[in-house]
Amino acid sequence: METALELWDRVSDPEAVAGGRDVLLANAAAAASWFSDAAKGLKLATACLEATPADVDPLVRADRLLTQARALEFSGGAGSLAIAEEALALTPEDPPTVQRARALDSVANILMLRDDRARGLEFCRAGIEVALAVDDRVTVDRLLNTQASCLGAMGQETEAVALFTDLLPTTADLSMNPQRNQLRHFTNFSHLLNQMGEYQQAVEVARAGVQMSRGLGLERSAGSMLAGNLADPLLSLGELDEARRRIARAMSLDPPFAHYTQLLTLQLELAWLAGDLDLAEERLTELRGLLDPDVAQPQFLGELAFWESWYWLDRDEPDRAAALIRSTRASMRNEYATHSWRLILVGAEAGLGDQELESWAAGLPTVAMSSVWSSAWRALGDPSVQNWQDALRADPRVPRSGCDCGCWRGWPRHSSGSARAGCGDGRRGPAVGARERRCAGYAVRGARRAWPVRRCRTPRRPHPTRTRGAETGRPRAEQR
Repeated sequence: METALELWDRVSDPEAVAGGRDVLLANAAAAASWFSDAAKGLKLATACLEATPADVDPLVRADRLLTQARALEFSGGAGSLAIAEEALALTPEDPPTVQRARALDSVANILMLRDDRARGLEFCRAGIEVALAVDDRVTVDRLLNTQASCLGAMGQETEAVALFTDLLPTTADLSMNPQRNQLRHFTNFSHLLNQMGEYQQAVEVARAGVQMSRGLGLERSAGSMLAGNLADPLLSLGELDEARRRIARAMSLDPPFAHYTQLLTLQLELAWLAGDLDLAEERLTELRGLLDPDVAQPQFLGELAFWESWYWLDRDEPDRAAALIRSTRASMRNEYATHSWRLILVGAEAGLGDQELESWAAGLPTVAMSSVWSSAWRALGDPSVQNWQDALRADPRVPRSGCDCGCWRGWPRHSSGSARAGCGDGRRGPAVGARERRCAGYAVRGARRAWPVRRCRTPRRPHPTRTRGAETGRPRAEQR
């Protein structure tokens, strides 16, 4: 298709040979999306819409808008939700259509990625009803995946696991692109298991997904995200060498933007685990170069700010960390609750005042993962919020880790690394002062992140037997 587009102007009547240019661009954009090349897909989808006749069938335009929205979402740009909603508005409610089912699926997925899980569930249920009415089993399967992801993030983990468990074997019965959906199930199910603290199960599911992607020739695209999902729980299990190898392998394949940023963040985490602030600074510098603050989605900027803030704290520059946290949090509103809680936690360490942090917390949901984070920063030991902390501890919506001390799942995480987790240490009794917190060596677990960080003024240095030979980088990609 790309060759046909290159030859388009050299042929006297190209439409007689290849059909309309807009049709060819639409097919090329869809193919790029299938292979997870979001940057190329976005370029082709935008060109397709520009070439689309004004009087085209609204359902055709809706399909093309959905391709653009998906490519924009996964290339890190802003505005995908508005485009998906525009596509949805072009589809009639009656009679039901495949395009409306897919538009509802697209909106639901974007809302799920933005932590707006309650609205995401509403669109999932509406989309499933439409997809069943038109017998679109592939879209039903995708919507059930998104529904399971939303349920898991909202604390309904039993229902989510049951849905994913049913989806994995039945996907193979689908007639159209079954592998694409099944790889998505491996991706989101391993992510959920990692969040639940079921690290070994997360490793097994992600490993199966990586093997499948390799067999399908999709290791660079879907496989690179699964490699990140595999490395993440490996870090929690203390399997740093395998995690390092998996990340290095995936990065050597020049993966798409969203997957590359995930892998780069994991490399940053590995540098932190080794106490190598110089390498961490290299990874932060590359992340800054990849992310344009005027274009990138808030969750990408939130991830960058989270790590960069810890970096400035380790450099003993809390004012720079606080300024960064404030500017980033202002751009996130309440759409990205998990990332906001992460910034609130770092903000407490950076010395932001209780009133400011309270105002941020007031507008955020406090269920499931968000509750873990809200309780986490409260549990740093401020006596003025002990009552609120105790209420969260008693809240049945907050998942537990099952350990003897009754700590929240993932806060703190029992670490197999050199920094001690300090499970229940100083966080269920008297308040801990800032200096004690800084030197305690807490293990903190986030929405996608688990790592032991020693909060000391003198950072840990790399272990003398630990090498960086497997760590790889790459030049900044042209499309970014």
